[in-house]
Amino acid sequence: MFAIMTKVGIYALLRLSYLLFAAEAEGVLGFNHNVLFVGGLATLAYGTIGVLSAQTSMRLASYLVLVSSGTLLAAIGFGGAGVLSGALFYLVISSFAIAALFLLIEIIERSRIVGADVLAVTMEAYGEGDDEDAEPEHEEAGLVIPASTAFLGISFGLCCLLLAGLPPLSGFLAKFAILVTALGGSSGPSASAWWLAGTLIVSGLAVLIAMARSGINIFWATLEPGAVSARLSEMVPIVVLLALCIAIGVLPAPILGYMESAAALVSVPELYVLEIMGPEAAATLIRETLP
Repeated sequence: MFAIMTKVGIYALLRLSYLLFAAEAEGVLGFNHNVLFVGGLATLAYGTIGVLSAQTSMRLASYLVLVSSGTLLAAIGFGGAGVLSGALFYLVISSFAIAALFLLIEIIERSRIVGADVLAVTMEAYGEGDDEDAEPEHEEAGLVIPASTAFLGISFGLCCLLLAGLPPLSGFLAKFAILVTALGGSSGPSASAWWLAGTLIVSGLAVLIAMARSGINIFWATLEPGAVSARLSEMVPIVVLLALCIAIGVLPAPILGYMESAAALVSVPELYVLEIMGPEAAATLIRETLP
């Protein structure tokens, strides 16, 4: 619900912003885009701070929803068909990745002790548990990692790469599509483009740091080997969501082409009105409106 309904709200704002603030009313359109752009940057900054301060895995995932929503709002407020197409591409990727992350965390949390995240952060802050002088009771050549734990660890790493926007996965392609269009204006990058690029890069770095810290605390500190029990019915949705993200990254051209067409149509609200009302009703409305 978090992953999908927030994106539905973003899409509603995108549609309404171009329907209610038509291009003919330039002043109103500028006001609308400025509000969305500044609000998107503020949401992105708030989500970035929340990601870095989160002490539980579920709260971390919730703040990642804010980061993705802020990215989309800022891109919509910036405007332009190229930026919008990249934003729509990012909307799909972030929805799949965050949904997979929520499903992962539900499996992980039931296998850990209560308050494991807070305990790990406390030990990290006060340096407890790092007794370098302590001698191990016995030498071990390595530990056998159960298949379920390995699956969760690999899936968590993929979610980290997707949401942080690191190559070579599709999360990087989505952010790159936004930035290359925003910074590649004919008259040079504007101040808004630099603000958008800066916040996206900083938020990506913050997501990488926060998720890497959370992954270390989960898989290296508070999760006992063999403690995870995941049913096949729980793993399949995660595999499907992450496989879709990987497949989109391998073949991004058809999806990006579709998103470019969608962004171009969104920029022409008259076509949407004609599609909803039908040609006869639209012709009647035009006859009644024109003098």
